[in-house]
Amino acid sequence: MAAIKLLNMQLSVTKVSYAILCAWTHDITASALITHRYETKVFETGFPLPEAIDPNVHTFQDLVCHSRAFVDNSLLIRYMAYTSRLVVTLPRAFGKSINLDMIKYFYQMEVDEATLKPIPREETKSYKTFEMGMMYCDGKFEKLKDSFLISGYKNERFFRQLGSVPVVRLNMGQPTLFKSLKDVYEAVKGVIRETLNDHSYIMNVSYANIDPAVQYYQDVFKSLEVSLNSDTGNGGVIPRLINLLYEIFHRKVLVIIDEYDAILNELCFGTSKLNDTEMTAVEDYFDHFYGQIVKHNIHVDRVFMTGTKCRIFSSIARMKYNTLGGGDAIHFYGMSNDNVLKLLSNAGLHNMFEKVLDHYDEYKFETGPNRTSKFKPNFIARFISQNGIPKEKNFWTSTSSTSAMLTIL
Repeated sequence: MAAIKLLNMQLSVTKVSYAILCAWTHDITASALITHRYETKVFETGFPLPEAIDPNVHTFQDLVCHSRAFVDNSLLIRYMAYTSRLVVTLPRAFGKSINLDMIKYFYQMEVDEATLKPIPREETKSYKTFEMGMMYCDGKFEKLKDSFLISGYKNERFFRQLGSVPVVRLNMGQPTLFKSLKDVYEAVKGVIRETLNDHSYIMNVSYANIDPAVQYYQDVFKSLEVSLNSDTGNGGVIPRLINLLYEIFHRKVLVIIDEYDAILNELCFGTSKLNDTEMTAVEDYFDHFYGQIVKHNIHVDRVFMTGTKCRIFSSIARMKYNTLGGGDAIHFYGMSNDNVLKLLSNAGLHNMFEKVLDHYDEYKFETGPNRTSKFKPNFIARFISQNGIPKEKNFWTSTSSTSAMLTIL
């Protein structure tokens, strides 16, 4: 009898342990069981625009507002929802920044600057876009002709986070010339300063003088601005901002970092030159900088990074990497042959695909049976905007100099 009681106790403990384990590993289990779709499509906005697609857009909102048609990569949002740490490295002009901005647009919490409270998700721009099929263009909401692929997953848990997540974005891809370590630190300061400016609403709250909590938040925010003026750019500012956002809104933070390796790429392959000791210091600095965000912050929910050279720091070595050589997320970058054919047709450039091939050719993704051909979105947009009569004789003759190759040799 005692043995039976002991067995029942063990079974009860096992059930409790299993329940805890399932709670801890929910995202891992969900990711393993989820069936992902890697579909993209040409999205028709229905907007009567003179140009079929604007090649000079830099944000997701501008892409939608300034295009009669574009490629809908919104299922990347779902893929990323089940991948807590993701790095995508691809050559320039493959749509990395636009996709990153799309993810920010989807999740971004909007804040009432009068009260420092989140605006109800039903009133946010992202909700109206992905739930109601409307886009805010030129000061008003316009009804979209088509619907986003991601809108077919409204019943999944991640969709309930639409328009309700604090987002911290770092844009590391700002070109500059580095002559010393101080130049590198100043460049990082500039990036952090822009990120702090994204959250300047904290300082705009009108009733801070009568609410001690808001006054405290503002004092902390001011201390971040003071720390930014330290000699080394103070890598602790971003983690402290993340902690502050969590303290204010009680929600974990989404961190998105664009061109995370841009500064090191410039130092290695550009015109900037530092000596070996300085280069080691820069690498250690960024390893620590990213480690504070990716590895050591319990208030970070997900991290999504983009780059070009797949430079792996030890602090982010365990993140999931997707590159030209392979990775599921790569399906959402570049334009497939079908995408290009439909965009050409939408622009009235029928039977022009062979001319596209003559001028641009394609990138080959992966190898073997999974080999995929993709075009750079910016190049196709430029081709369409020039009505199929490119100004350059051939794209590849004007892409770059041989300086990087000479450096390697």
